[in-house]
Amino acid sequence: MLIRRWSGTFRRWFGSLWQFSGARIALGSGQHAEWERRARMDRFTWSVVGGVLLLAAVAFAMVAVNRVPDRPPDLSTPDGTVRAYIAAIQDRRPEDAWRLLESSNAIESPGGPYGTRMTEADFQRQVNSMSRPSNRRIRVLPHRQTGDTATVDVEIVSTSDAPFLFDGGSSSRRVTFSLHQGGGEWRITAAPSVWEIG
Repeated sequence: MLIRRWSGTFRRWFGSLWQFSGARIALGSGQHAEWERRARMDRFTWSVVGGVLLLAAVAFAMVAVNRVPDRPPDLSTPDGTVRAYIAAIQDRRPEDAWRLLESSNAIESPGGPYGTRMTEADFQRQVNSMSRPSNRRIRVLPHRQTGDTATVDVEIVSTSDAPFLFDGGSSSRRVTFSLHQGGGEWRITAAPSVWEIG
């Protein structure tokens, strides 16, 4: 009788211990699964961040390699003088552009009779009132020199967003600068309208 009582007690105690152990194991398995899920999410997040950083580094490297360092134009060359003049017009620095002209006869006054020359005040007002087109590219071509005179052609390429059949695409034209050398520097003796290069 005593043995049977102890045997029943032992079975109940062992069963409780077994259930408790199963619950511990189940709980431990759930925590482990949650930890693995979070670890996978962390690995995915870091992979995305690493990919973005890698793309940013590649883009920065491409910009650094393709960027041409800005150097001041060489005023001892005809094309350098033309570059400086165009840059001054585009940057709205009429005083600097005017100093590169040999005289006021280098540029005609628009809207006036043929041969009418522009004053410095008129030149400044015209340059400062221009709007800058975003669909225009300007390329200075190599100069042609004869003694102390030279000519420089400038190619102007304009693009349009309209369909090709409706005069879209791009078009190009050339304008010419004439220059004269004096005192080791070149000055412009004839320049196209500022509207064409601005």
